[in-house]
Amino acid sequence: MPGVLSPTAPAQHALWRVAGEHAKGILYESGRVHTWPEAEASHGAVARDHVRRTGDHPIVCFLIRPDGTVTYAARYAAHAATLDAALRRADPTLTVVAPSRPAGAPGHPDAAVAAVCRWLEFGTPAARASARG
Repeated sequence: MPGVLSPTAPAQHALWRVAGEHAKGILYESGRVHTWPEAEASHGAVARDHVRRTGDHPIVCFLIRPDGTVTYAARYAAHAATLDAALRRADPTLTVVAPSRPAGAPGHPDAAVAAVCRWLEFGTPAARASARG
């Protein structure tokens, strides 16, 4: 298929976040880091497009605060070291901060991460659930 990249090819990072603003990002199996301004697209939309074009699957989605700290849902804790190393190589201005409690736990400052990071389901389960009413 023309234009399809091999997921085993060296990762080409796509760093489109604007420093000082909220952003989103995904780390893929290839080691590729993709960041973008928060309002531009959902994790699911970006991941679906990338997988369709390249076959390179996401392993962690994350959020970036304006100060450059990166948060992710606790379910991705097994990939914390991989994410930290990939971000240090791609954008050393970012700092990974592991959640102190599972994202989505009552009172967690990043409770919204739980809903946002459900990109593996390639949709918004919270929105679908509320639509079913």
